Amino acid sequence: MSGRLVPGVASETKLRLVSWNVHGAPGAPRRYERMATMARVVTARRPDVVLLQEVWRQRDAETFIEALVSAGYASVEVPGGGRWPLRTSGLLSFVRSAAGWRADAPLFHEFRAEAGDWKLWQGDGFGDKGALSFSLVRDGLSLAVWNTHLQAAYMPGGYAEIRRKQLIELRGAIEADGDRAALVAGDLNTTPDEAAFAELAGLQELSAALRESCACGTSVEMPPSKQWLDYLFAKTSAGWRITADVSLIRSLAPDVPYSDHHGLDASVRVARPKSEAALAWLAAVRLAAPTTRRELLANAALLLLGR
Repeated sequence: MSGRLVPGVASETKLRLVSWNVHGAPGAPRRYERMATMARVVTARRPDVVLLQEVWRQRDAETFIEALVSAGYASVEVPGGGRWPLRTSGLLSFVRSAAGWRADAPLFHEFRAEAGDWKLWQGDGFGDKGALSFSLVRDGLSLAVWNTHLQAAYMPGGYAEIRRKQLIELRGAIEADGDRAALVAGDLNTTPDEAAFAELAGLQELSAALRESCACGTSVEMPPSKQWLDYLFAKTSAGWRITADVSLIRSLAPDVPYSDHHGLDASVRVARPKSEAALAWLAAVRLAAPTTRRELLANAALLLLGR
């Protein structure tokens, strides 16, 4: 679902985003079968952006890449990331190139705060967790997208302070991009009542309405859990407005049929400042059919006035 610029109409772009922790940890049950099933489910929903966490094994990454690329998607991986014995960070993203989207300038911020590499049975420090970002581009729109996965709350201890420091790093990396609008999604392993959650106070949580109304969680456990760990946030600046309707892609039980996390499926609306809309239209019109200078100026004026 995608909106396009129309002269004289407020600039709103619609896109669909899926974010999902697919539980690809070594030793996770029925991994190959589940990855293939989730790849089919994601493809059938036809999102414009796909953000996956815990794609730790290269074979699992190839399962998603084969399914989504054949359906018109381009993959976005950690630049220079390793693949053995685990894929760096376990992050994998896609954009729907068949719908005109492209991903530019992928970057990876590896968290400096992490658990010890020597705790191989946990794997978080060894897996080099962080945030994978890229520019989502189409029709004059350039939007930053961040896919992230934070330290898990292994016991004893829970690692709350490490997650707080990772959220500070994440917020700093996002703010370093200036005033550009952004979407931020992933498994934060942080519940809303945790003190670390306040470190993202400057962002707008687009998943909040669902989280507050569903009386459920995103962690799939038996007995059922209300532990909410997965989120979608937006960063906006003057003149920008980002809203979303978010729903869950539900598993019935842990790893049945999908994962030990429910996925987030979001219909996102991005409204840009009128000045940006005008510039995008003026750039695009040069590629369209010939237009007289008088028509060009008249349409541009109407667009700026919002008529």
